[in-house]
Amino acid sequence: MPNIPWDLVPLDLPGEVTRRAIPRRFAPQQDLFLQGELPVEIFVLISGRTKVWRLNEHGVAATLLMLGGGEVVGTLGMINGTTNPVSVSAIDAVTAVSWPVSLLREAMAGSAKLANGLLRIVTRRAAQLVDRFDDVANRPVEERLARLLLRLAGELPLDDEALTIVLELRQQEVADMCFSTVPTISRTLAAWERSDVVEVSRGRIRINHVSQLAMIAGIPVD
Repeated sequence: MPNIPWDLVPLDLPGEVTRRAIPRRFAPQQDLFLQGELPVEIFVLISGRTKVWRLNEHGVAATLLMLGGGEVVGTLGMINGTTNPVSVSAIDAVTAVSWPVSLLREAMAGSAKLANGLLRIVTRRAAQLVDRFDDVANRPVEERLARLLLRLAGELPLDDEALTIVLELRQQEVADMCFSTVPTISRTLAAWERSDVVEVSRGRIRINHVSQLAMIAGIPVD
């Protein structure tokens, strides 16, 4: 069996499935799978970052989510029995483990725990995508940006002024995920930097005051 950090795999897998795990590596910009393809593999990300993106009817790519270690990708098409509704590509070097969709479908039939785990992942991913579309449809860029940074930073105590989080992000990545432009994102971050909410350096955004960013995002802070 390959040497895999199983604590990062958020699924209750039968022994036969763990024994058939396939270690995978992807170079920066390499696609794990593409929108419109039939799902062939399910991936659990071990390290590195990926982006979930989709082409609209005009052929313009929109970045929807950024996912890293411990996330499962490729489940939407597998559960629905359809083609992949999104693409997933490596942002930087990515390591992952994968299984054939056919194997997991067989395992789901005999394991309620595995089936329920995959359904929870699909439900959470769908909720994330709905949340992103809500941001784009109903919120101005500044609020979208604040909500994006807080989402990427993870679950944090929003009243902790001493908390500092560093996100490894290029402004083009941020602009893509906010459905905005680099100049707009740059101007917004510069204004926040003058107020000491964030500090921006090459490839990095440091959040200095989480509660202030939460207020900009429209998230109540007790």
